[in-house]
Amino acid sequence: MVLLIAAVAIVAALTPRTSSTPFAPDNPSATGGRALAQVLRAQGVQIQYVTTNEEALSALAKGGAETTLLVAKDFGMSRSQAKELAGSSASSILAIDPGPELMEALLPGTSAGDSGAYGDVLRAGCDDADAVAAQTYGPAARGLSTTADGVTRCFGAGGTYSMIVGGDSRVTLLDAAAPLTNEHLASNGNAALGLRLAGKHRSLVWMVPDMLKMQQGAADSSIVATRPWLISTPFAAFLAVLLAALWRGRRFGPLIAERLQVVVGPEEIARGRARMYRSSRDYEHCAALLRAATLSRISAQGLVPRGAHREQVVQELARASTIPAQWIDAMFYGSAPGSPNELQELANQLQQLENEVRKL
Repeated sequence: MVLLIAAVAIVAALTPRTSSTPFAPDNPSATGGRALAQVLRAQGVQIQYVTTNEEALSALAKGGAETTLLVAKDFGMSRSQAKELAGSSASSILAIDPGPELMEALLPGTSAGDSGAYGDVLRAGCDDADAVAAQTYGPAARGLSTTADGVTRCFGAGGTYSMIVGGDSRVTLLDAAAPLTNEHLASNGNAALGLRLAGKHRSLVWMVPDMLKMQQGAADSSIVATRPWLISTPFAAFLAVLLAALWRGRRFGPLIAERLQVVVGPEEIARGRARMYRSSRDYEHCAALLRAATLSRISAQGLVPRGAHREQVVQELARASTIPAQWIDAMFYGSAPGSPNELQELANQLQQLENEVRKL
Protein backbone atom coordinates (compact mmCIF):
# COMPACT_ATOMS: atom_id res chain seq x y z
CA MET A 1 0.00 0.00 0.00
CA VAL A 2 2.82 2.42 0.89
CA LEU A 3 4.56 1.66 -2.41
CA LEU A 4 1.31 2.20 -4.32
CA ILE A 5 0.75 5.60 -2.67
CA ALA A 6 4.35 6.59 -3.40
CA ALA A 7 3.99 5.57 -7.05
CA VAL A 8 0.78 7.61 -7.44
CA ALA A 9 2.45 10.63 -5.83
CA ILE A 10 5.44 10.39 -8.19
CA VAL A 11 3.21 10.12 -11.27
CA ALA A 12 1.12 13.09 -10.10
CA ALA A 13 4.25 15.15 -9.50
CA LEU A 14 5.63 14.35 -12.96
CA THR A 15 2.34 14.98 -14.76
CA PRO A 16 2.32 18.51 -16.23
CA ARG A 17 -0.35 20.78 -14.77
CA THR A 18 -2.88 22.00 -17.28
CA SER A 19 -5.84 24.37 -17.26
CA SER A 20 -8.74 25.34 -19.49
CA THR A 21 -8.23 29.12 -19.16
CA PRO A 22 -8.22 30.71 -22.66
CA PHE A 23 -4.66 31.59 -23.78
CA ALA A 24 -3.10 30.45 -20.50
CA PRO A 25 0.47 29.11 -20.93
CA ASP A 26 -0.56 25.79 -19.33
CA ASN A 27 -3.66 25.25 -21.51
CA PRO A 28 -3.07 22.53 -24.15
CA SER A 29 -6.48 22.95 -25.85
CA ALA A 30 -7.07 24.74 -29.15
CA THR A 31 -7.68 28.09 -27.38
CA GLY A 32 -4.66 27.77 -25.06
CA GLY A 33 -1.19 29.28 -25.30
CA ARG A 34 0.88 26.27 -24.24
CA ALA A 35 2.58 25.82 -27.63
CA LEU A 36 3.88 29.40 -27.62
CA ALA A 37 5.03 29.05 -24.00
CA GLN A 38 6.90 25.80 -24.68
CA VAL A 39 8.80 27.25 -27.65
CA LEU A 40 9.69 30.36 -25.62
CA ARG A 41 11.02 28.19 -22.78
CA ALA A 42 13.06 26.17 -25.28
CA GLN A 43 14.64 29.45 -26.39
CA GLY A 44 15.66 30.23 -22.81
CA VAL A 45 12.81 32.57 -21.80
CA GLN A 46 11.75 32.23 -18.16
CA ILE A 47 7.94 32.44 -17.90
CA GLN A 48 5.97 33.24 -14.76
CA TYR A 49 2.22 32.80 -15.08
CA VAL A 50 0.13 35.22 -12.96
CA THR A 51 -3.58 36.04 -12.68
CA THR A 52 -3.70 39.26 -10.58
CA ASN A 53 -2.10 42.70 -10.53
CA GLU A 54 -0.37 41.97 -7.23
CA GLU A 55 1.28 38.84 -8.63
CA ALA A 56 2.27 40.63 -11.85
CA LEU A 57 3.86 43.62 -10.10
CA SER A 58 5.72 41.32 -7.69
CA ALA A 59 7.05 39.18 -10.55
CA LEU A 60 8.13 42.28 -12.50
CA ALA A 61 10.02 43.59 -9.48
CA LYS A 62 11.88 40.28 -9.14
CA GLY A 63 12.50 39.95 -12.88
CA GLY A 64 14.65 43.06 -13.12
CA ALA A 65 14.83 45.65 -15.86
CA GLU A 66 14.82 43.23 -18.81
CA THR A 67 11.32 41.81 -18.40
CA THR A 68 8.34 41.64 -20.74
CA LEU A 69 4.78 41.87 -19.43
CA LEU A 70 2.21 39.98 -21.50
CA VAL A 71 -1.45 40.70 -20.63
CA ALA A 72 -4.21 38.80 -22.43
CA LYS A 73 -8.02 38.90 -22.28
CA ASP A 74 -8.41 41.57 -19.61
CA PHE A 75 -12.05 42.62 -20.25
CA GLY A 76 -13.52 43.81 -16.96
CA MET A 77 -10.28 45.26 -15.61
CA SER A 78 -10.79 48.53 -13.75
CA ARG A 79 -9.19 51.81 -14.77
CA SER A 80 -6.94 51.91 -11.68
CA GLN A 81 -5.73 48.34 -12.26
CA ALA A 82 -4.96 49.15 -15.90
CA LYS A 83 -2.98 52.24 -14.89
CA GLU A 84 -0.97 50.14 -12.39
CA LEU A 85 0.15 47.80 -15.16
CA ALA A 86 0.85 50.64 -17.60
CA GLY A 87 3.08 52.31 -15.01
CA SER A 88 4.90 49.11 -14.03
CA SER A 89 8.63 48.49 -14.36
CA ALA A 90 8.24 46.22 -17.41
CA SER A 91 10.71 46.94 -20.20
CA SER A 92 8.09 46.07 -22.80
CA ILE A 93 4.34 45.42 -22.60
CA LEU A 94 2.43 43.15 -24.97
CA ALA A 95 -1.38 43.46 -24.65
CA ILE A 96 -3.30 40.73 -26.50
CA ASP A 97 -7.04 41.15 -27.03
CA PRO A 98 -7.01 44.15 -24.63
CA GLY A 99 -10.07 45.65 -22.99
CA PRO A 100 -10.95 49.36 -23.24
CA GLU A 101 -9.40 50.39 -19.90
CA LEU A 102 -6.01 48.80 -20.62
CA MET A 103 -5.91 50.20 -24.16
CA GLU A 104 -6.59 53.70 -22.88
CA ALA A 105 -3.96 53.36 -20.14
CA LEU A 106 -1.26 52.07 -22.51
CA LEU A 107 -2.00 54.14 -25.62
CA PRO A 108 -4.56 56.93 -24.99
CA GLY A 109 -6.93 57.39 -27.90
CA THR A 110 -6.95 53.70 -28.87
CA SER A 111 -10.14 51.67 -29.09
CA ALA A 112 -11.63 48.59 -30.71
CA GLY A 113 -12.37 49.08 -34.37
CA ASP A 114 -14.82 47.48 -36.76
CA SER A 115 -12.65 45.56 -39.19
CA GLY A 116 -14.15 44.29 -42.41
CA ALA A 117 -11.29 41.79 -42.66
CA TYR A 118 -12.63 39.52 -39.92
CA GLY A 119 -11.13 36.04 -40.40
CA ASP A 120 -8.74 37.13 -43.18
CA VAL A 121 -4.95 36.79 -43.34
CA LEU A 122 -3.31 40.22 -43.36
CA ARG A 123 0.09 41.41 -44.59
CA ALA A 124 2.40 43.56 -42.47
CA GLY A 125 2.08 46.79 -44.46
CA CYS A 126 4.48 48.65 -42.14
CA ASP A 127 8.20 48.95 -41.38
CA ASP A 128 8.13 47.48 -37.85
CA ALA A 129 10.89 44.84 -37.62
CA ASP A 130 8.69 42.26 -35.86
CA ALA A 131 5.83 42.64 -38.34
CA VAL A 132 8.19 42.53 -41.33
CA ALA A 133 9.75 39.31 -40.01
CA ALA A 134 6.30 37.73 -39.68
CA GLN A 135 5.08 39.04 -43.08
CA THR A 136 1.52 37.70 -42.52
CA TYR A 137 -0.87 37.45 -39.55
CA GLY A 138 -4.31 35.95 -39.07
CA PRO A 139 -7.09 35.14 -38.72
CA ALA A 140 -7.88 38.82 -38.30
CA ALA A 141 -10.37 39.94 -35.64
CA ARG A 142 -12.07 43.18 -34.63
CA GLY A 143 -9.08 45.42 -35.39
CA LEU A 144 -7.91 48.47 -33.47
CA SER A 145 -8.05 52.18 -34.27
CA THR A 146 -6.08 54.97 -32.63
CA THR A 147 -5.59 58.72 -32.67
CA ALA A 148 -2.35 58.51 -30.69
CA ASP A 149 0.76 60.18 -32.08
CA GLY A 150 4.05 58.46 -32.78
CA VAL A 151 2.60 54.97 -33.31
CA THR A 152 3.20 52.31 -35.97
CA ARG A 153 0.16 50.59 -37.45
CA CYS A 154 0.50 47.09 -38.96
CA PHE A 155 -1.68 44.35 -40.47
CA GLY A 156 -4.63 46.35 -41.69
CA ALA A 157 -5.87 49.32 -43.65
CA GLY A 158 -8.54 51.97 -43.70
CA GLY A 159 -8.00 53.07 -40.12
CA THR A 160 -8.33 49.62 -38.53
CA TYR A 161 -5.25 47.52 -37.71
CA SER A 162 -4.51 44.27 -35.90
CA MET A 163 -1.23 45.51 -34.41
CA ILE A 164 -0.31 48.94 -33.03
CA VAL A 165 3.12 49.79 -31.59
CA GLY A 166 3.68 52.94 -29.52
CA GLY A 167 5.05 54.39 -26.31
CA ASP A 168 8.53 54.63 -27.86
CA SER A 169 8.17 50.99 -28.95
CA ARG A 170 7.56 49.85 -25.34
CA VAL A 171 3.90 48.99 -25.93
CA THR A 172 2.47 46.59 -28.51
CA LEU A 173 -1.26 45.94 -28.89
CA LEU A 174 -2.64 42.90 -30.76
CA ASP A 175 -6.36 42.82 -31.47
CA ALA A 176 -6.85 39.09 -30.78
CA ALA A 177 -5.29 36.06 -29.12
CA ALA A 178 -6.55 33.55 -31.71
CA PRO A 179 -3.52 33.75 -34.07
CA LEU A 180 -1.15 32.93 -31.19
CA THR A 181 -3.18 30.04 -29.75
CA ASN A 182 -2.28 26.37 -30.13
CA GLU A 183 -4.73 26.09 -33.03
CA HIS A 184 -3.29 28.84 -35.25
CA LEU A 185 0.29 29.40 -34.04
CA ALA A 186 1.83 27.32 -36.86
CA SER A 187 -0.19 29.15 -39.53
CA ASN A 188 0.94 32.16 -41.56
CA GLY A 189 3.60 34.25 -39.75
CA ASN A 190 1.90 33.96 -36.36
CA ALA A 191 4.71 32.00 -34.67
CA ALA A 192 7.39 34.42 -35.82
CA LEU A 193 5.40 37.41 -34.58
CA GLY A 194 4.48 35.83 -31.23
CA LEU A 195 8.01 34.63 -30.47
CA ARG A 196 9.57 37.99 -31.33
CA LEU A 197 7.05 40.03 -29.30
CA ALA A 198 6.87 37.77 -26.23
CA GLY A 199 10.55 36.80 -26.34
CA LYS A 200 12.09 40.26 -26.42
CA HIS A 201 13.69 39.62 -23.01
CA ARG A 202 14.83 36.59 -21.03
CA SER A 203 12.09 37.10 -18.45
CA LEU A 204 8.37 37.03 -19.32
CA VAL A 205 5.47 37.70 -16.94
CA TRP A 206 2.44 36.07 -18.61
CA MET A 207 -0.81 37.46 -17.19
CA VAL A 208 -4.32 36.22 -17.90
CA PRO A 209 -6.42 38.13 -15.32
CA ASP A 210 -8.78 36.24 -13.05
CA MET A 211 -11.40 38.95 -12.56
CA LEU A 212 -12.93 37.33 -9.47
CA LYS A 213 -9.55 37.34 -7.73
CA MET A 214 -8.82 40.87 -8.95
CA GLN A 215 -12.10 42.23 -7.58
CA GLN A 216 -11.72 40.32 -4.31
CA GLY A 217 -8.18 41.63 -3.88
CA ALA A 218 -9.34 45.21 -4.41
CA ALA A 219 -12.11 44.74 -1.84
CA ASP A 220 -9.72 43.22 0.72
CA SER A 221 -7.25 46.07 0.22
CA SER A 222 -9.93 48.69 0.87
CA ILE A 223 -10.97 46.92 4.07
CA VAL A 224 -7.42 46.65 5.36
CA ALA A 225 -6.77 50.30 4.59
CA THR A 226 -9.82 51.41 6.58
CA ARG A 227 -9.21 52.47 10.16
CA PRO A 228 -10.86 50.26 12.81
CA TRP A 229 -12.86 53.13 14.29
CA LEU A 230 -14.26 53.95 10.84
CA ILE A 231 -15.43 50.35 10.44
CA SER A 232 -17.31 50.47 13.77
CA THR A 233 -18.93 53.88 13.09
CA PRO A 234 -21.68 52.57 10.72
CA PHE A 235 -22.71 49.96 13.27
CA ALA A 236 -23.00 52.59 15.98
CA ALA A 237 -25.09 54.81 13.68
CA PHE A 238 -27.37 51.88 12.79
CA LEU A 239 -27.86 51.07 16.48
CA ALA A 240 -28.73 54.70 17.22
CA VAL A 241 -31.33 54.80 14.41
CA LEU A 242 -32.84 51.51 15.61
CA LEU A 243 -33.17 52.75 19.20
CA ALA A 244 -34.72 56.03 17.99
CA ALA A 245 -37.25 54.10 15.88
CA LEU A 246 -38.27 51.96 18.83
CA TRP A 247 -38.60 55.02 21.08
CA ARG A 248 -40.71 57.02 18.64
CA GLY A 249 -42.68 53.98 17.48
CA ARG A 250 -44.03 53.31 20.97
CA ARG A 251 -45.30 56.90 21.21
CA PHE A 252 -47.13 56.86 17.86
CA GLY A 253 -48.63 53.37 18.26
CA PRO A 254 -49.01 50.63 15.66
CA LEU A 255 -49.16 51.33 11.91
CA ILE A 256 -52.61 51.55 10.29
CA ALA A 257 -53.20 50.44 6.69
CA GLU A 258 -54.68 53.17 4.53
CA ARG A 259 -56.06 52.94 0.98
CA LEU A 260 -54.14 55.07 -1.52
CA GLN A 261 -56.01 58.03 -2.99
CA VAL A 262 -54.28 57.75 -6.37
CA VAL A 263 -53.21 54.69 -8.35
CA VAL A 264 -49.83 55.21 -10.06
CA GLY A 265 -49.49 53.50 -13.45
CA PRO A 266 -46.48 51.35 -14.38
CA GLU A 267 -45.41 53.75 -17.14
CA GLU A 268 -45.23 56.66 -14.69
CA ILE A 269 -43.25 54.52 -12.23
CA ALA A 270 -40.77 53.59 -14.98
CA ARG A 271 -40.31 57.25 -15.96
CA GLY A 272 -39.83 58.23 -12.32
CA ARG A 273 -37.14 55.63 -11.85
CA ALA A 274 -35.44 56.75 -15.06
CA ARG A 275 -35.34 60.35 -13.79
CA MET A 276 -33.82 59.21 -10.49
CA TYR A 277 -31.15 57.18 -12.28
CA ARG A 278 -30.34 60.14 -14.53
CA SER A 279 -30.09 62.60 -11.65
CA SER A 280 -27.91 60.23 -9.58
CA ARG A 281 -25.62 59.48 -12.56
CA ASP A 282 -25.44 55.85 -11.44
CA TYR A 283 -24.32 54.55 -14.83
CA GLU A 284 -22.95 51.33 -13.35
CA HIS A 285 -26.32 50.37 -11.84
CA CYS A 286 -28.15 51.26 -15.06
CA ALA A 287 -25.72 49.17 -17.12
CA ALA A 288 -26.21 46.21 -14.77
CA LEU A 289 -30.00 46.48 -15.17
CA LEU A 290 -29.74 46.65 -18.98
CA ARG A 291 -27.41 43.66 -19.14
CA ALA A 292 -29.52 41.56 -16.75
CA ALA A 293 -32.79 42.38 -18.54
CA THR A 294 -31.33 41.59 -21.97
CA LEU A 295 -29.89 38.28 -20.79
CA SER A 296 -33.18 37.39 -19.09
CA ARG A 297 -35.17 37.96 -22.30
CA ILE A 298 -32.63 35.97 -24.35
CA SER A 299 -32.76 33.13 -21.80
CA ALA A 300 -36.54 33.05 -22.15
CA GLN A 301 -36.02 32.17 -25.85
CA GLY A 302 -34.02 29.10 -24.81
CA LEU A 303 -30.75 30.23 -26.46
CA VAL A 304 -28.86 30.49 -23.17
CA PRO A 305 -29.84 28.47 -20.08
CA ARG A 306 -30.52 30.43 -16.92
CA GLY A 307 -27.52 30.49 -14.61
CA ALA A 308 -25.07 29.83 -17.48
CA HIS A 309 -21.47 30.79 -16.77
CA ARG A 310 -19.66 33.56 -18.60
CA GLU A 311 -17.91 31.50 -21.29
CA GLN A 312 -21.10 29.61 -22.15
CA VAL A 313 -23.08 32.85 -22.50
CA VAL A 314 -20.46 34.39 -24.81
CA GLN A 315 -20.04 31.29 -26.96
CA GLU A 316 -23.77 30.66 -27.42
CA LEU A 317 -24.57 34.26 -28.32
CA ALA A 318 -21.60 34.52 -30.70
CA ARG A 319 -22.82 31.34 -32.39
CA ALA A 320 -26.35 32.74 -32.70
CA SER A 321 -25.33 36.15 -34.08
CA THR A 322 -22.80 37.87 -36.36
CA ILE A 323 -21.21 39.75 -33.45
CA PRO A 324 -17.67 38.59 -32.43
CA ALA A 325 -17.30 36.83 -29.10
CA GLN A 326 -14.94 39.55 -27.80
CA TRP A 327 -17.62 42.21 -28.30
CA ILE A 328 -20.30 40.12 -26.63
CA ASP A 329 -17.99 39.55 -23.65
CA ALA A 330 -17.42 43.31 -23.39
CA MET A 331 -21.17 44.01 -23.66
CA PHE A 332 -22.14 41.82 -20.71
CA TYR A 333 -18.95 41.66 -18.63
CA GLY A 334 -16.94 44.74 -19.57
CA SER A 335 -16.35 47.80 -17.44
CA ALA A 336 -19.26 50.08 -16.54
CA PRO A 337 -20.03 53.12 -18.73
CA GLY A 338 -18.68 56.41 -17.46
CA SER A 339 -21.01 58.83 -19.26
CA PRO A 340 -24.54 59.06 -20.69
CA ASN A 341 -23.16 58.58 -24.22
CA GLU A 342 -21.35 55.38 -23.25
CA LEU A 343 -24.51 54.10 -21.52
CA GLN A 344 -26.57 54.86 -24.64
CA GLU A 345 -23.98 53.08 -26.80
CA LEU A 346 -24.16 50.00 -24.56
CA ALA A 347 -27.97 50.02 -24.77
CA ASN A 348 -27.79 50.21 -28.59
CA GLN A 349 -25.33 47.31 -28.73
CA LEU A 350 -27.49 45.14 -26.47
CA GLN A 351 -30.56 45.98 -28.56
CA GLN A 352 -28.73 45.05 -31.76
CA LEU A 353 -27.68 41.71 -30.28
CA GLU A 354 -31.21 40.98 -29.03
CA ASN A 355 -32.69 41.84 -32.43
CA GLU A 356 -30.33 39.41 -34.15
CA VAL A 357 -30.98 36.44 -31.86
CA ARG A 358 -34.73 37.15 -31.87
CA LYS A 359 -34.84 36.41 -35.62
CA LEU A 360 -33.75 32.81 -35.02
